[in-house]
Amino acid sequence: MKKLIWLPITIMFTSCASHMTLEQCQTTSWKSEGYQDGEEGKMPRDLTRAIQDCGKYKVPVNTVQYMQGYRRGAKIYCTPSQEIGILDGQSGKSINDINIRLPICNRAGISLNLTNYRKGLYAGLKQYCTYENGKNIASMGQELPEVCPKSLRANFSRGWQSGQQAYCQKSANGFLLGRSGKAYPSACPENLYMGFKSEYDRGVAITNRIQSGEARLQEIDGYINAKRKKYDLEQTSDKYYRIGDDQSADANNALTEVNNMVRERMNIERDMFNYKVAH
Repeated sequence: MKKLIWLPITIMFTSCASHMTLEQCQTTSWKSEGYQDGEEGKMPRDLTRAIQDCGKYKVPVNTVQYMQGYRRGAKIYCTPSQEIGILDGQSGKSINDINIRLPICNRAGISLNLTNYRKGLYAGLKQYCTYENGKNIASMGQELPEVCPKSLRANFSRGWQSGQQAYCQKSANGFLLGRSGKAYPSACPENLYMGFKSEYDRGVAITNRIQSGEARLQEIDGYINAKRKKYDLEQTSDKYYRIGDDQSADANNALTEVNNMVRERMNIERDMFNYKVAH
């Protein structure tokens, strides 16, 4: 029988700042609270606040029952069902993804039991690792997922290869991928799909220009705002500025600089619009 690990009891009743009422202190089932937290895969709560609140009413907080309930709930969480495995398999998840539950299981002193989960995962992967799905995944420009077991991998890979060829032969896909900022796919070797690579580079270049333009607009806005405040410049209806109460030579020089930047801003906005509608 696995030895239980008794953990320090510092658990939280609620994430909000409100205090517990007398009624809450009297009616809260700490075993149920613990069970719910464990079943949902949460770390044990910090009950310090609850202990303080309920201590004012001389109502004890049963931390032992909380941890008893927590371990019972964590037992469910650490024994994922066959149904969960099926859903994960249908979604193309790897067996390693379920290990995200390990920290909770370790904290509760419970082993992660994958007996039923593995059965479900394989059944779900049989629906995921098909020729048609492999083809669909490749046709969206996605890399070949390494999740299919050996018995299902060959057919899935053939479908992916078929979809990959169709995807990489369309240069428009390369442009959209470049515009998205995603890395160039190894599925489309440059020496075989030169048109795809050329359009990908064009998409990347446009994205870089847009990002540079946005950064420059921020610089311009910061400069204009600083000069406007310092020299009391007034904005006109056509977005340009004019002299305000400050009639000094410095204010006139600042006005010239600001209006030059207003023109630059308009040019950048026009160019960025053209980049964004490019296809």
